[in-house]
Amino acid sequence: MKTNTQTTTKKQSHISLKRIEGEMTNEWMIEKLELTVLEYNTIKYNLGLEFLNEIHPEDSLIYKKHFFDISTTATFWKWWRSEWDLELQDYVNYLIEHKALLLPSIFTEEMRQLVHYSSTEQSFYQYLKLFK
Repeated sequence: MKTNTQTTTKKQSHISLKRIEGEMTNEWMIEKLELTVLEYNTIKYNLGLEFLNEIHPEDSLIYKKHFFDISTTATFWKWWRSEWDLELQDYVNYLIEHKALLLPSIFTEEMRQLVHYSSTEQSFYQYLKLFK
């Protein structure tokens, strides 16, 4: 019989492995795109802000409060990094499977799709429920 400690440790180990895998994939992508870490993270950051603009358009009444409150929290950016890493891994798998060419402009457009996926929006609302 598994104890709660064993289950928690196994879950943490899985999460740790996914985090390491995500870091390695990000590093690989930075190298292949010949970007600096700052350039790469700027793309990730700008797309995170673009996602928030999709959820809370500037002309909405709640824009200022929600956009500012959420965009300045570490937990939002941790969530966004997780979503990014999942999408990035799918993209890398696609590139490998199809022997596709990797270009910076195509990369940015491919990752921009993450902003518009309904699954990203659903995941975001699940994330928000954690803080209510």
